[in-house]
Amino acid sequence: MTARALAVLGTGSDVGKSLITAGICRVLHRAGLRVAPFKAQNMSLNSFVTPEGGEIGRAQALQAEACRIVPHVDMNPILLKPESDNRSQVIVQGSVWSTQEASTYYEQRPQLWSIVQDSYSRLASRYEVVMIEGAGSAAEVDLLESDERAMVCGVVINKFRGDAKLFADGVTFLESHGGIPVLGVVPFLRDLMLDQEDSLDREACRQTEFSSERINIAVILLPHMSNFTDFNALAAEGDVALQYVAAPTALDGADIVIIPGSKTTQADLSFVLEQGYPPALVPHVGRHRELVGICGGYQMLGRSISDPYMVEQGGLSSGLGYLDIETELRKKKCTTQVEANAAEALVQERSLVRGYQVHMGYTVRMQEHPCFSMQNGGTPMGGGHSLTATTHTDDGAIRDDGLVWGTYIHGVFDEPQFRRAWLNRARARKGLPPLEIHTSLSVTARLRGELDRWT
Repeated sequence: MTARALAVLGTGSDVGKSLITAGICRVLHRAGLRVAPFKAQNMSLNSFVTPEGGEIGRAQALQAEACRIVPHVDMNPILLKPESDNRSQVIVQGSVWSTQEASTYYEQRPQLWSIVQDSYSRLASRYEVVMIEGAGSAAEVDLLESDERAMVCGVVINKFRGDAKLFADGVTFLESHGGIPVLGVVPFLRDLMLDQEDSLDREACRQTEFSSERINIAVILLPHMSNFTDFNALAAEGDVALQYVAAPTALDGADIVIIPGSKTTQADLSFVLEQGYPPALVPHVGRHRELVGICGGYQMLGRSISDPYMVEQGGLSSGLGYLDIETELRKKKCTTQVEANAAEALVQERSLVRGYQVHMGYTVRMQEHPCFSMQNGGTPMGGGHSLTATTHTDDGAIRDDGLVWGTYIHGVFDEPQFRRAWLNRARARKGLPPLEIHTSLSVTARLRGELDRWT
């Protein structure tokens, strides 16, 4: 069996190809078809780890969810994770293949093309429809060739703001001049809470004003910030005011400061130091307010980050010194899904978190206790170290007072029980009464229903 294929291409980047593809995936699934997503090459710092431990773009994981199938590396055989303007880590079939300059990468295209074809062929043999998402624009350099134009079945106008009825003349103009039907005009939904792909869409993310009646959370906006979807569930909570901050002065009024994940931890640590964040963090922590690090942010909270194998820039970087840990960057990447129980120092009631780890660092705790005890300490893909201790049973580190902690778990705030218990702890520090669990359960239910609302 060979699947039929439908490709969603764009007139530029950030026009909504990923979400249009996800919506069509769910439409076809509802129609009773076996459908799978496919993006040959993706460039994104927002990644996901599949059950077998392969790394793919987060957008393809969302599209697989839309198809109600398990994400697989064949859905995104090549993932480029930028480390600078012209250098990227190249992930092939879920594993690190190399780190290359753009010119060197394009020399490898014949070899990579055969890998892409193999991935597509496997999907096409198992499903009735393959939904292909293009990368960037189909015509950024030139207009489409005649044979390519013949394959275009229609145009979708996406992210339309205003009354679509007023655009009727525009539709007529496009169809008469282009000779291609306009299949639909899709409205711009400002409150759509679905995972984005390429970069932080600050308009889509809530930038709620800090308030004495909310838990004010400041996420430091790093130049190479990765996996910003870690905070989508927090931003959706009604008692949370979440802001992505670009300057130390914006930390004023924050109850919790989070340093997020980073693709280039040493470079982003230098950015944090150069921008003057440490002097702003001292009074924040001194006022018994919370400081959290996720993945690369967790590494920054420690004593030091060493890079003996030149994974990033080499040498030894002094950390912020808030946690008694040391990190060494290693060549093998950890990519694994995890389930873990939160330590009592973090939340008093027993709470489960689910997420995934994707990092190059191996972190050793000195005097600190772990944040989470793992339920599934399996061997990560590629033979890397999945956890921060030598036994694959613990993750992260937390200070004795519970106000400074870090973890390698992406998605740590996604489970409603842990999220609400953690937020209620912050509410208690602020003199606010706790909220019932149903408030966070309803947020999770709404987020899980966003695909259907979009569809």
